[in-house]
Amino acid sequence: MTRFLDVPATARLIARTGVTRVLRELVDTLRADGADQLITWVADGDEARIRFLSGAGLSPDGAVRELASGPGPDGDETVLREHRWGALI
Repeated sequence: MTRFLDVPATARLIARTGVTRVLRELVDTLRADGADQLITWVADGDEARIRFLSGAGLSPDGAVRELASGPGPDGDETVLREHRWGALI
C-alpha cells in the first residue's frame, strides 16, 4: 500500500512537537498499515533534506527519476532530477 504525507500538515506538526516524535509516529503508522519500508524522493542539490534524511537513518538506493517541470524563464524546458531514499522500518 502506498501512503502519501500531507506535507503542510506534517510541517505544522513538526513545528509543534519536534522532528523525532513526528518520525516515530510516522513509522508507527506505516508499520500498523503493514508497511515495511519508508521511501521518499530528494531533488538534486537539496542538501538540507539530504542531511535530515541521513540523520533519520534513510539512505539513497540508486534510483533516479526526471520530471518535466515546464519551461524556464528562458523558454527552454526544465527537468527536475530526483533521487530515491529509503529505509526498512
